[in-house]
Amino acid sequence: MNNKLIKVMVGSRNPVKIKAVQGAMSTVFNDSVIECIGVDAPSLVAEQPMSGDETRTGAINRVR
Repeated sequence: MNNKLIKVMVGSRNPVKIKAVQGAMSTVFNDSVIECIGVDAPSLVAEQPMSGDETRTGAINRVR
């Protein structure tokens, strides 16, 4: 069997978040090998966002 390799960069080094992405991607792409790599991606917002806007801003900042 020759499975396709998909590499995914996760904007966090938190092992729980990396494992969650690994599981979700494996479910969607069940015929592929998923390699998840955690990277530092500063959100530039509070550690615990207090609003939807702050959460969205943090997510956008991590992608950038």
